[in-house]
Amino acid sequence: MNRRYWLLLLCIVIALGALYLYIQAKPKSNPVNVTPKAVASSASAVPASSASPSRQTPKGITNQLISAEREREAKMWQSWVATPILFYGKVVDEKGNSIPDATVLVSFGDALGTGEDSKVTEKTDSSGLFVANGHGIAIVIMVSKEGYYKQRTSDGTFGYVQGSNFAPHTDPSDPAIFKLRKMGQVDSLIVTSIGGKIGKDGTPFKVDLKSAKKVDTGEGDLKIQCWTNDAGVQVNSNELFDWRCRISVDGGGLIERRGEFDFEAPETGYRPFVEIDMPKTLGNSWRDSITKDLFFRLANGTYGRIQVMLNAGGEQTFYLNGYLNPKLGSRNLEFGPTEN
Repeated sequence: MNRRYWLLLLCIVIALGALYLYIQAKPKSNPVNVTPKAVASSASAVPASSASPSRQTPKGITNQLISAEREREAKMWQSWVATPILFYGKVVDEKGNSIPDATVLVSFGDALGTGEDSKVTEKTDSSGLFVANGHGIAIVIMVSKEGYYKQRTSDGTFGYVQGSNFAPHTDPSDPAIFKLRKMGQVDSLIVTSIGGKIGKDGTPFKVDLKSAKKVDTGEGDLKIQCWTNDAGVQVNSNELFDWRCRISVDGGGLIERRGEFDFEAPETGYRPFVEIDMPKTLGNSWRDSITKDLFFRLANGTYGRIQVMLNAGGEQTFYLNGYLNPKLGSRNLEFGPTEN
């Protein structure tokens, strides 16, 4: 949360800085015509002690200006963090149904740079609504509830300083909407998390998904192979090279998984392998890393899902997260947080 929070605050500061520079650059109305006579009169009105080089050097003037600017900025920030915040929100599920008694963590941007921002915890009412009061330049909201999945729309950050260009949601009839996804029927799954270096000559990295271990001998359940031609290419040079990787299941198959909450493996449509081909002729479409989300079916009729992240070139590596339902024929791959 802190990283996202401070990135947003930085954007707010940049926007406000641009607004301030724009205002300062605008021509002032009713300009005063300064005549030589007026200048002379003003000069004669300055006490000799003030005009003395020994009392008021250019360096002294610069220091005074810097001090005055720092004081002005400090007052400006104090004014910003004192901005009143009144925020209305509503928590709903993936079908738009209200979620009562959800937990809402609220953080106010009222102590910049100290990590001591004010924080409160609220609960949604029977209609899924909540309200938060405080002060600061922004407000960070994070919602959750047992039995629900968080998603990107479960959290949000909203600016309250003028010029931040964020909707503050101060009207109870127009609350900010936060979404959670209700869990289905979770199951006990075998979890595999494994990774490391992988060869560039097609030497397979074998994984036994039933024991969640790398296999040095035998076939294993799943194989990852890469063929990479990056000889002479310097690491981080942005130079393109040809590479190709294949993910395969002996005696079984793989099929693309379409969504984060797609938990039921298809019954048919599996292929023996999935291949990623990255010739350098792809130009702007070329990538040196890729992530694949896949369902798999093993030779014994059990189902699972994997996410494979490949980084080609240099010290070529991969990382795999896998979930296998050991129940023969069961295609349910929903894994609850209490199981994790």
